[in-house]
Amino acid sequence: MAFRSRHRTVFVYGFAKNERDNIDPDELEYWQGISTAFLRMDDAKLTLMIDQLELKEVNCGDEGKIP
Repeated sequence: MAFRSRHRTVFVYGFAKNERDNIDPDELEYWQGISTAFLRMDDAKLTLMIDQLELKEVNCGDEGKIP
């Protein structure tokens, strides 16, 4: 997951712990790069990617509860 307080949260990769223990250092570096790119992306680019169904936006609401 990539995170910037009060800005945005981006889930970039997940796996079931019963499928593997962890990611290796090369994978960690790769996903950190992807996370950095998403966190630096401006709202117009994110909106375009959402409109083109490359990303899915999930809103948690004003109270921070997952719907």
